[in-house]
Amino acid sequence: AAGATRLRVGYVSADFGDHPLTHLTRGLFALHDRSRLEVFCYSLRQSDRSAPRAAVESAAEHFVDVSSSDSAAIAAQIAADGIHVCVDLNGFTSGARTELFALRPSPLQVGMLGFPGSSGGAFLDYLATDAVASPPQLERLYSRGVCSLPSRRGSDASPPRDRQLYSEALLRLPPSYLVTDHAQTLLHCGILPPAAVSAAWLRGGGGGGAGEAEGGGCPSQGGRR
Repeated sequence: AAGATRLRVGYVSADFGDHPLTHLTRGLFALHDRSRLEVFCYSLRQSDRSAPRAAVESAAEHFVDVSSSDSAAIAAQIAADGIHVCVDLNGFTSGARTELFALRPSPLQVGMLGFPGSSGGAFLDYLATDAVASPPQLERLYSRGVCSLPSRRGSDASPPRDRQLYSEALLRLPPSYLVTDHAQTLLHCGILPPAAVSAAWLRGGGGGGAGEAEGGGCPSQGGRR
């Protein structure tokens, strides 16, 4: 935007509420350096009046409920707000508005956290990920190579042009952990036997979210929790 002195970062999500994504990120929005960054959160769903929702509304410099707008209108608002970097926290998950990113409302667009996989399209420039969700041995499959943060060693080599499956570049993040509130996920990944999964689910209050379960991650993801 003309005259803007700070980098404007917009986070778009349908999960600003009592949802695992907000449980993980609600402290993130208050940690931005406001002398350099101006943070916008665009909510694709109406408020569930939960404490996590209230925490994000309070932490973000600008919290905008766009749940009643269509994707074209949301994209137009993001562009009008002068967002420089727009972050898709949904990916291909419930309530997502992936099509608004295809309209390119901001110069730089990043996928993060909600869906740790490729969008399969050219509308996200980067995927913020780690070595568990995106194993280094598969870097050759990303058409735009790998961009590593200082805490990660990456590859500067150009991937073979005939072996590309993913459209985003990778932003390597520090080591991460599997956090899930779905008992079936724990069972499917072989983290716990059925009885232990049930126990973990009950400790977390049933449908309200599972408690932490000890064990390794999915075998295909390097065995981390």
